[in-house]
Amino acid sequence: MNHVYAPGCALMLYKPHLAERVLAHLNADDAVVTSLLTCCRHEPHLEPGSVVINTCAGCDRRYRELYEGVSTISLWEVLSASDTLDFPDYQGAEMAIHDACPTRTEERVHVAVRALLDRMNIVVIEPKSTRTHAVCCGDSFLGELPVDRVKDLMAKRADSMPREDVVVYCVSCVKAMHIGGKRPPVSCRSALRRGHGAGRLRAHRLACDAGRVHRRALGRGPRLSPRAWGARPM
Repeated sequence: MNHVYAPGCALMLYKPHLAERVLAHLNADDAVVTSLLTCCRHEPHLEPGSVVINTCAGCDRRYRELYEGVSTISLWEVLSASDTLDFPDYQGAEMAIHDACPTRTEERVHVAVRALLDRMNIVVIEPKSTRTHAVCCGDSFLGELPVDRVKDLMAKRADSMPREDVVVYCVSCVKAMHIGGKRPPVSCRSALRRGHGAGRLRAHRLACDAGRVHRRALGRGPRLSPRAWGARPM
C-alpha cells in the first residue's frame, strides 16, 4: 500500500520546514512515505490503493471523495498513536474546540485531535454544537453570501465558544475565529517542532497571521459549495 504525505498548501506557504520535519518523522523506522505537493483541488495521479496522510481537513475530504482509489488518514490520527513525541504541559489549561466542516462526519479525526490535546494536558471544553453536530465557522459561505453576512456568521460561531482560547485544525477556521474575536492559540495544522532528543518532535503553540495564510493558500481548482461541504450556518 502506497502512503504519501500531503502537508497542504497553507503549511507549505507558511512554514515549509515544518512539513519537512513531519515527513522525516513519518519516515522514521525505515518507513517509506513520499511527499505529495499537488493541491487537493487537482488530480493527484496516485496509484489505486494509495493512502494520503494529511494535515488539512479540506484535503482529507477532497482526496477521499473526489479521486477514485484514494483513502485518507489525518496526521492527527498518526501522531495520536505515536510513542515518540515529546509534548509540552499546558498544566490543565481550559480551551474550547471547533471542528471543521470537511471532517464533520469523521469521528476518527475528532477522537485523534482530542487525544493529542489530552496528551498536552489541555482540558477541552466542548461547545454546544460539536463533533458530528458542529456548525460551519462561516468561511465556507464566502462567495455565496455577502461578506458582511459571512463576518456575522463567523462572529456568531466564535461567540458560541465557551472559552476565549479555541483549538482549531483548519486554516479557514483559524481565520474565522480570529475575525470573530477569539484566540486560536493551538493550531493542530502545524504544531510541531523538533525537540531536544534526537529524532523527537515537540508540539508547540502556533501564532500566525491566519488571514494572510488563507489568502495565499487559495487554489485555482474547483471550489466545493457550502452544500457540498455540508456547511451549516448558525
